[in-house]
Amino acid sequence: MLQRKVYRALTIILPTLAVLVACAMPPSAVVQQPNPDVVIYTDVQQWLKLQQDIASMDTEKLNAALADKAAPEGKNELYHYALLQQHSQNYAAWVKARDAFRQLYADEGLTESQRQLVDIFQTYNQLRINGYQHKSELLDEQAKLQQQLHKAAQDKLLLEQKIQALTEVEAAISTLREE
Repeated sequence: MLQRKVYRALTIILPTLAVLVACAMPPSAVVQQPNPDVVIYTDVQQWLKLQQDIASMDTEKLNAALADKAAPEGKNELYHYALLQQHSQNYAAWVKARDAFRQLYADEGLTESQRQLVDIFQTYNQLRINGYQHKSELLDEQAKLQQQLHKAAQDKLLLEQKIQALTEVEAAISTLREE
């Protein structure tokens, strides 16, 4: 029991003493950490700037740029081509963009930061493709369900008409029996 009390007292006193000692130290005793050098990834910055430029294009400029684009040669042209395809708003272009980013990712000449950026865009395009396919599947399923619902409504109407006809026949038979 005494050990437990001593232990509790020490757990309170020791951190308090450490804070007091740190506060009592003169400011010169504090070690100044040098500022780390800033590393500028100019290739990635250029690629991000190109991505912003393409993202701000309207449809006419984008289509003109795609029409003027020959088969891409080199990593910068392939990146540009992939971005143009990515910005297009259709499924086939997203597939082309994903495939171009995959090809670019395999390029040995990329820096690590370029490879990370390319991987992000490749994943983004794959997610767009998956989302489009999922949406298409859901729309197909919805159309089938709408057809089933329409058929069920027709069947219900037909059954209601048959029930009404049977009710009328029963009423007519009852009337004839009473006479």
